[in-house]
Amino acid sequence: MSSGQTLAVDLRGPEPVRNVPASVRAEGHAVLSLGPLPGADGVMRMVIRKGG
Repeated sequence: MSSGQTLAVDLRGPEPVRNVPASVRAEGHAVLSLGPLPGADGVMRMVIRKGG
């Protein structure tokens, strides 16, 4: 991926929802959104922008 591109990642369960966004930020990327995925019980969708 090139800097500035976005990626959607689906997360299930409390541990990934807690840990993955922190890891993404620690690696220098931006979490643009994190919220429930409509129609997918218990799944959260995170949208990430790749840092440079």
